[in-house]
Amino acid sequence: MEVVFSDGTHEQYEDVPFSEGAQGAIFRSRDRKHVVKLFKAPPNMPPAAVARMVQDRNRQIDAIIGKYNVVGNDPYWEALFAWPLKRAVQPRPGVSSRYVEGMTRLDNYFFGSSYSRLTPEQKGWWIGRLACAIKMARAVARLSTLGLCHSDLSEKNVFVDPLSGTATILDCDSLVIPNEMPAEVLGTPEYMAPELQSGKVREPSVVTDRHALAVLLYRWLLFQHPLLGPKRHSTNAELDDNLALGANALYIEHPTDTSNRPKHLQVTAETLSPRVRDLFRRVFVEGLHNPALRPTADLWEEALSEMMDRVVPCGNPLCEQKFFVAPDVPPMSCPLCKTRFTAFPQLPYLKLRAPRPTRTGGYEYVDENASFQGTPYNRYIVGYPGRPIYNWHVHPNVSLRVGQSGARTDSHNRGVIRYDTNRSEWFLENIALPDLQARVGGADPASGGWSPVPLGSRVALRPNTQLLLGQLNLDRIAYVEMKAV
Repeated sequence: MEVVFSDGTHEQYEDVPFSEGAQGAIFRSRDRKHVVKLFKAPPNMPPAAVARMVQDRNRQIDAIIGKYNVVGNDPYWEALFAWPLKRAVQPRPGVSSRYVEGMTRLDNYFFGSSYSRLTPEQKGWWIGRLACAIKMARAVARLSTLGLCHSDLSEKNVFVDPLSGTATILDCDSLVIPNEMPAEVLGTPEYMAPELQSGKVREPSVVTDRHALAVLLYRWLLFQHPLLGPKRHSTNAELDDNLALGANALYIEHPTDTSNRPKHLQVTAETLSPRVRDLFRRVFVEGLHNPALRPTADLWEEALSEMMDRVVPCGNPLCEQKFFVAPDVPPMSCPLCKTRFTAFPQLPYLKLRAPRPTRTGGYEYVDENASFQGTPYNRYIVGYPGRPIYNWHVHPNVSLRVGQSGARTDSHNRGVIRYDTNRSEWFLENIALPDLQARVGGADPASGGWSPVPLGSRVALRPNTQLLLGQLNLDRIAYVEMKAV
């Protein structure tokens, strides 16, 4: 089949679609580099209405390819989106995008029969799941910079590879463009915000996307839906689902109302970092029926990226997920297979604190990332052999989020945490921290006692050790805590 595009180019596609839905059929190019979605009109739609629909779709696609293009020929963002490339005009209206290969659609991980057919490589590991989650949040944050709403963030529109930690968002040709193009779909029921599900709100928005993203992240990281618990709202199955996801929606981990909590809730948000746990509580408790309180995608990106500093391997070779988040307090065990962590008797926890001006003209070092309840979090780098220290760990003004160009300011290792088996001692190797200094104890960082740690040398990580990672009163101090596991 020959497809003609609005720019005058011609491409060859297979004659039989490999997928078909309500909006149209999807065909693969013969070189397997692209796909094209050819739209179809709803049955019995009058010709005049079809013509208006085509005109509106053409205008929407042209705007997404042009004015609202968040990819911009940048390889990094091209990998995160299957972004529309060309508008098709023959044999019927449609849109092309790149063909996503070597990845698996997310819904295959949520249903037992599909999951059982995946290879071990496709199943990946939990650290790869976390990397995928970061990219999901990053992609949605990218859309929100232009006020764009995906409108159908769901398991069928995300492809992942949890072994390499990559993710791609699909179905970007139906984005809601503010004040220009309304939504064609409200979303997939399990991911629709309660106000959409109940009919209180009739149009998806960036705010409803925040709910959908949180549901995706919860299901992906914790293996269950955050709202579908044992509580029943109606004897009518359809109405029961509508109420459970809409007007009567209740978080299965609600801190005070446990009526929707499953009896055997094995893996919960409590097994994640405090900041991620509280973001889930914020979106599914405070923000569930109050959309203005839902955390933005960039907050998820930051919190999930910080949680990567806490991930450690499970000691059970048969554990399917192979990694978990180290808790603040012992005992340390994998929440999935329940295996106790025994690789080391102690792990160094490096608590990061940043300088803040005081009213008297000095500086104090404080915990960052105040929660929505006003309580700062302990931001830890949990020591493990090979754990890197990056620029965004050192400098408070360097964001760990990816910038507009698709790259961080500096992603090179500045230091690496290692373990000396001969001495049974943890240490930090100074690779590129020119201002690194260390001392033991001391309440006021300005009181002195700092000793330089030259490039290429190392400093032992012992209880009460303080590491000035950069310049005093500008950069962070890491306070070493040795925690038994």
